[in-house]
Amino acid sequence: MISGNDTEKAVTTIPAVAKALDILEYIAQRESAASAKDIATNLDIPIATVYRTIKYLCWRNYLKETNNGDGRYILGSQIISLAHQLTLQRDLIHLAKPFMRELAAKSNQTAQLGILQNHQVMYIEQALPTQPVNIIAALRTGIP
Repeated sequence: MISGNDTEKAVTTIPAVAKALDILEYIAQRESAASAKDIATNLDIPIATVYRTIKYLCWRNYLKETNNGDGRYILGSQIISLAHQLTLQRDLIHLAKPFMRELAAKSNQTAQLGILQNHQVMYIEQALPTQPVNIIAALRTGIP
């Protein structure tokens, strides 16, 4: 169980995903490249599982075999791409926030910043008006 904001939420562990993330985190914290044997030994993951996971992570560019072909791995370019997207989102929020506050204040409405992700809008920031309008209505009653 993981707790957040004092609310306990059940999280289903997906073993293959957990192992892949453990491998990425292990390689990220090292000062040098890691071999499959190093990974298997230090993370207590079967070597066959490590090889399959590494092969897939390399195919997706999350890992890269070192140039000398010695069977050692480092983080791949996809990690940089993900970090860059996070930076862009943070920069976008930083740039948009003053305009969102002004818009919310002038319109007395909530201003939301969304990005398109997988054909859906994901809201990444919002600015509330200084004097929000609240509507409180009795539940299950008609309003003429």
